[in-house]
Amino acid sequence: MHLIKKTDTQKQKYMLIGGSIGVVLLLLFVSYTKVKPTIKDLGVASTKIKKGKVIAPDVAKYQEEYKNLEVRIEELKQEIENSRTRLFWKKDISVFLEKLTYIAEALSVDFISIKPSLEPSPVMSEWAGEDQSAVMVKSSVNIKMRTGYKELIDFLGRIESSDKYLRIDEINIVSNTKDMLKRDITISLSLFSAE
Repeated sequence: MHLIKKTDTQKQKYMLIGGSIGVVLLLLFVSYTKVKPTIKDLGVASTKIKKGKVIAPDVAKYQEEYKNLEVRIEELKQEIENSRTRLFWKKDISVFLEKLTYIAEALSVDFISIKPSLEPSPVMSEWAGEDQSAVMVKSSVNIKMRTGYKELIDFLGRIESSDKYLRIDEINIVSNTKDMLKRDITISLSLFSAE
């Protein structure tokens, strides 16, 4: 009998432990189902906070970028102004022709003719939208002259170092049959001017 009582006591202990474990598991399940939406909401809020840190503006950084942009804008304004002074204005073209004559005299270049084009062509901006307004005007000047190679190189160097926008489009050099040291030269220049 003693053996039977002992077995019943062990059985009761196991049942008590099993019941306690069952109650604890039931409480955990109920707690989990009640707390699960809150945990999910906390996870979503945590993600939003992390994104907010990335999205939220860093005021000091933006202020520094703004100052850098203001400096760059001033630099671009200065570049535009410098470029504008390098364009020929209609009155400058006659001044350029006078300088050209002065250079030729200093280098002993003999001009045969200087012919500016009568119809300047507009130069369109590559960024122009639908309005297609001209940025500047290109005028051609054809020069025929007679000189030696050294004088020609000095002449071209002075033209290229001009403080105005111009371009040498074409040079044609032909031997002069009357003077072995001289060449007949035809130069096509493009002068860029403001409208």
